Amino acid sequence: MRQGVPEDVQPGSVLRNRPFLLLWSAQVLSQTAASALLYALMVFVEERTNSSVQMSILVLSTILPSVVFGMAAGVFVDRWNKKKVLVATNLLRGLAVLLFAWLHQSLAVIYAINLIFSTITQFFAPAEVASIPALVRRRQLIEANGLFNLTFSMSQLVGFVFVGPALVKSVGVVGLFVSMAVVYFVCAALVGLIQVKEPARLPGGKSTDLLRGVLSDLREGWHVLSRDRAISLALVNVTLANSLLLIVGMLAPGYVSRVLGMMPEDAVIIMAPGGVGVLLGIVVLRYLTLRYAKEYLATVGLFLTAGVLYALGLVGNLGTGLAARTYALLAAVDQANFPLLVGAVMVLALLLGLAYAVVNVPAQTVLQERCPVEVRGRVFATQFVVANAVSLAPLIFLGGLADLVGVNVVVFLAATAVLGMGFFSRHRTQVRVSSLPLEGDQ
Repeated sequence: MRQGVPEDVQPGSVLRNRPFLLLWSAQVLSQTAASALLYALMVFVEERTNSSVQMSILVLSTILPSVVFGMAAGVFVDRWNKKKVLVATNLLRGLAVLLFAWLHQSLAVIYAINLIFSTITQFFAPAEVASIPALVRRRQLIEANGLFNLTFSMSQLVGFVFVGPALVKSVGVVGLFVSMAVVYFVCAALVGLIQVKEPARLPGGKSTDLLRGVLSDLREGWHVLSRDRAISLALVNVTLANSLLLIVGMLAPGYVSRVLGMMPEDAVIIMAPGGVGVLLGIVVLRYLTLRYAKEYLATVGLFLTAGVLYALGLVGNLGTGLAARTYALLAAVDQANFPLLVGAVMVLALLLGLAYAVVNVPAQTVLQERCPVEVRGRVFATQFVVANAVSLAPLIFLGGLADLVGVNVVVFLAATAVLGMGFFSRHRTQVRVSSLPLEGDQ
């Protein structure tokens, strides 16, 4: 142990926690599989139809279950054994992916299976997040949440940019389906090895009783959110951060192709530095949380996010020549200084990833620390539902808006929205600097 630093808060200490390591490994594998699967489905639909309408149906079949079933799933997760939920959902998702391989001839069947697959995931996600506080010490929550946020983003990148394309080219779409089914079965085995004593759960009762109690339990969950200003603000910040993550992921291919003149698959120049930025943000947060309140850090992250988005829009204008025409000192962007332009985008992407971590990790930690154990599942389910519901309209319409007015304009609009949220968060945040001891020292 380093002098003056407890062993359980040293960097990497959370990965020496075997139950958390098993859960984290399952998250890495399952999220990679989900992203690779989405890539394969998009390739399949595009090859079969060449239709944006059909692609929209596929995206809707992925997002809608979280809006329709997410909150109810959280209620049931609070009542059920979370380990059993994690095992069952991974097994069921593996079986659903096998159905893709068997029944992929019909697009209608593909959409139906994807709806089922995404609905099952609504039970997995809140059970996974709600399990973290039961597996790690309170001192380790920042690092644990940081790792989950990092691997969520990086697994999406690895699955969508590397694993998915590589498997589709080497073994075909059907071969990818079979491979990802095996991955989900492995995830079920990993979470099955977790041994943890769970807190007391709400009584189960009959299925009909549970269904009748859903609305009452959800009202209780909303009451918890509304009566605690810190929880409400944290939920808003987490929702905004994850919505922006989806929007940036959607706009990245258009940005690198239409603004920088590169191939769409070169979006990795944004995604990869962004993942590094998230990692850097986690490291920085370990020290910043010793001095500053988590609510304050999340607010700073919002202002940083807005600033980076404005800068990306400006760099995009440089790439299209608009800024070069406006600012004589900048001159025209030509082949000679194109690498400098790409380098600037990569640096800004790194800063955007750092800003995402500074918003999301402290806000997520506030939710976990302040939410009563018995309602964590429904609160986290509410988080997933709200995030996806908020993202639904932008994901559907922003692509068309980017085609109509340009990617840079959409980036500037997003930056303005985040800036407004930053001022709102600053107004709601009362504590600026925390001189209190770390949680767990009390």
